[in-house]
Amino acid sequence: METEFLTLPHPRLHLRKFVLCPLAEIAPNFVHPVLQRDISDILANCEDQCEAKRWDPNRRVPGLEPVNS
Repeated sequence: METEFLTLPHPRLHLRKFVLCPLAEIAPNFVHPVLQRDISDILANCEDQCEAKRWDPNRRVPGLEPVNS
């Protein structure tokens, strides 16, 4: 899908682990409509060096105290 304001899928989706990791968890066999490759294959070959990991809302960050209301 492409409009003046939106392109789906995002043109650089295949370059971003922070997008590919959660997508691979929910739909690893989904075939990218432009690249014609499944998401798990795209993720396995992604050169993005960033670490993408699941956020834990209960994990305390050292040195950051919770705000008391």
